[in-house]
Amino acid sequence: SLLPDGLTPRALRSSLAPARALLNRKAFKPWARIAPGPDAVPALEPVVLFAGCTADRVIKQWRDKADALLRRYGYSVLDASGFSCCGGSLHHAGRYAAVSGLRERNVAYWRELGRPRIAVFCASCHHGLAAYADGCLAEDEARRWKNCLAPLSSLLRGATARLLEDIPEQYGYHQPCHWGAEDGDKSFLASLLPGLVQGTGLCCGMGGILKMSNPDLSMQMARSCLDGFPPDLGAIVTSCSGCALQLASAAPLGVEVCHWLDVLA
Repeated sequence: SLLPDGLTPRALRSSLAPARALLNRKAFKPWARIAPGPDAVPALEPVVLFAGCTADRVIKQWRDKADALLRRYGYSVLDASGFSCCGGSLHHAGRYAAVSGLRERNVAYWRELGRPRIAVFCASCHHGLAAYADGCLAEDEARRWKNCLAPLSSLLRGATARLLEDIPEQYGYHQPCHWGAEDGDKSFLASLLPGLVQGTGLCCGMGGILKMSNPDLSMQMARSCLDGFPPDLGAIVTSCSGCALQLASAAPLGVEVCHWLDVLA
């Protein structure tokens, strides 16, 4: 029901490219092992992890590693099984009634858990969840909801890293559009991985339903984004599930694209 009218077979094939990238993913060997710093104080507060559809249903390693990191830092990780899709893609597609149902379900579950902090490791999911505050919540609760949303990296305070032998000689970071100027993941990774190169910050071309509605433009944007990195990079990390899949489907041979959770142990 989300497919645009007049979707061509070619457009459908193009929209499946990220799915092929998923199926062809190999196991990534971590580049660095992180741990709380010597001055880190155990958090001891309840947190619920919002992993997003990609991590919940396909790349479950992201969800499992995020859960393990939070527990390593002393958080009490709550059951997240009552959450559903953030609804961001449905909103882009104009399916507002469906979005409303998802928002109500997710907010109701958050209330049931006692309104805890929500850890998010996908920039697009964070963006979709933050939009709830402008739509379906009263002012006081909207403020509380927004304050409870936390990028996962912001909860890993005082992290230290030991670099491992599998780290590439050159590697870069793609900044997702949905983080905008406030990209805490970028500074978090730069503090752990010396020499991290940032691209030009161009959109990867995955957003909304562009991948289906205009596949040529979508792939052109992905290639332009990749062209913004030095040609000798061995890998590109990002902090958005959609960006990771889109760029992996367009990356030249020899360049690995992954989420930052893939490369940290």
